[in-house]
Amino acid sequence: MKKMIFSIRDAHRNDLSLLMTIYQTAFSKHNIFQRKEKEILEYLQQTQHKNKIRGGGYLVALVEQKIVGALLVCKEAEDVYGKHARWKYNHLAVALPYQRKGIGTALLHAADRKI
Repeated sequence: MKKMIFSIRDAHRNDLSLLMTIYQTAFSKHNIFQRKEKEILEYLQQTQHKNKIRGGGYLVALVEQKIVGALLVCKEAEDVYGKHARWKYNHLAVALPYQRKGIGTALLHAADRKI
């Protein structure tokens, strides 16, 4: 079997609309991802902005320049000196045809390196 080649990077603003289908499929019971596309995009943009300015934000996985997965990195808390922080990962999802190929694990590892 041929090994899947993929890359992971921080999401760009124009990537967020491409995440909708992945999240709608992965989180069929998650309230926000079952709303109208405009509302989903607004949510993705707001969470990206809120978390990016704190050192987090969405990471995306790409196969042949196509986004196939994502993960949101969120800083939940930080001590008064800025030396210790508590981070949380949300919305880890990989498109069905790309699952079980190490992409989700790689997103988690990339998030660990980011923080």
